[in-house]
Amino acid sequence: MTCYSILEVTPTDDAWIPGYLEPVAAIIDKHGGKYLARTTSHERLEGEGEDPALRVILEWPSTEAAKAFVADPEYAPHLAARHAGSVTGWERRCYPGFPCNIEPEEVVDIPY
Repeated sequence: MTCYSILEVTPTDDAWIPGYLEPVAAIIDKHGGKYLARTTSHERLEGEGEDPALRVILEWPSTEAAKAFVADPEYAPHLAARHAGSVTGWERRCYPGFPCNIEPEEVVDIPY
């Protein structure tokens, strides 16, 4: 069953970003995942708190695929680099069958 995960990232040091993008995209692809959104264009509609610089929404073919990505040894050094160079929050729960109302024209690619 399709599931979705959400990542919030605020870089504190941009040095990790160039070595992260391409390899991690390939690892996501290897596990059947795909980016639905990678954007700085987001707005808090409810609640309070500091917004992250970036939000990422990923679609996975299953919860197992998402967990396999996170556990992939090939991803480990990239994960460590992202943690060292950013404040990150990953919604580790997947949302099986969550309806995604993001239209393709709303997806904004940025260099994160």
